[in-house]
Amino acid sequence: MRFRAWPKPEPYRDTSRKRAAFKRKQRLEREALPLFSEMIAAGQHSVDEEMARRHIWWDEREREQRSLRAGRWREARGRLFSLPAELRSTIRNLWRGCPYPADPTYLLDLLHQIKVGRVDPHRPPWVFDGKLTGPRRTPKNSMKPFARSAIEKSAVARRPRPLTSSCSAAISVQASCSCAPACASTTRMRAITLHPATGCATLMSAAPVTGSISKCAATVRIPNSS
Repeated sequence: MRFRAWPKPEPYRDTSRKRAAFKRKQRLEREALPLFSEMIAAGQHSVDEEMARRHIWWDEREREQRSLRAGRWREARGRLFSLPAELRSTIRNLWRGCPYPADPTYLLDLLHQIKVGRVDPHRPPWVFDGKLTGPRRTPKNSMKPFARSAIEKSAVARRPRPLTSSCSAAISVQASCSCAPACASTTRMRAITLHPATGCATLMSAAPVTGSISKCAATVRIPNSS
């Protein structure tokens, strides 16, 4: 039976850190109720008395823990030997290789899990009995139709719209600005920009030869190809 030995009992160690911690505890108790600090201080004992009390309490605590642990081992062994011989042998082999710590509490929990049916002793959950397979790959055409259509629509929306023959003809027309009579000169096309929402082309004309007007613009409506 796999088990973890209990460490050998040792006497209580009296250190300066434990003494300082006990003094801090008493000081916090007095500061919590400042009006009754003198009354609280009268009921507190010294550090030496506390260390002597802990020496006695430590030995009693060790005996209680060892007795409790031995009682749990006896209870676990009693439950184990109450099972059929074949199942008992399977559980003993399972306990030797299980990842649980070798404590009686874990053995009692394993016996309980087997009793209620949560753990199969012939197929424990920590033993992998399946076959290793390669990485899972998504087939190329495994996307749903509506998902593919949404992706295709977004790709088409992002694609730049080509210019039709009517658009090219409208852009290539040389426009005259409203200031032509004033400056007595025609304007030539300088730059063309397309508005993404309205589909209009703005023709920026160059500065005239004479006159004080520097720039003028004319807007040509381009029919929507769609």
